[in-house]
Amino acid sequence: INECANGLGLNEIGLDRDVSELSGGQRAKVLLAKLLLEKKLTLATAESCTGGLVSSLITDISGASEFFRGSVCAYTNEMKMNLLGIPQELLDTYGAVSAECAEELSRAACRKFGTDAGIGVT
Repeated sequence: INECANGLGLNEIGLDRDVSELSGGQRAKVLLAKLLLEKKLTLATAESCTGGLVSSLITDISGASEFFRGSVCAYTNEMKMNLLGIPQELLDTYGAVSAECAEELSRAACRKFGTDAGIGVT
């Protein structure tokens, strides 16, 4: 966790602090950024009930554009289906607020933005 940031090139984007100094939320953001940068992975989000909060927290990180490609906020089921291709059957069977829907939102974010990883929140 407290590895040297120099080897990851994190000093240039402001992620060179010792994470033990940070609060829980801040620590999670920095660790996520470090992991994505170290592994050279990209990330996108698809959010519903959070209304873009997760992507806002990610873009608060200086240099997030090195790994974060974008987000879709699809609050209604109609937008989940139209923008992200979430199947009506999934929504009817499990509901919009379900683990199954969150998993599909994550996959949809990856497809839409061509990323390695996705976060789906509902």
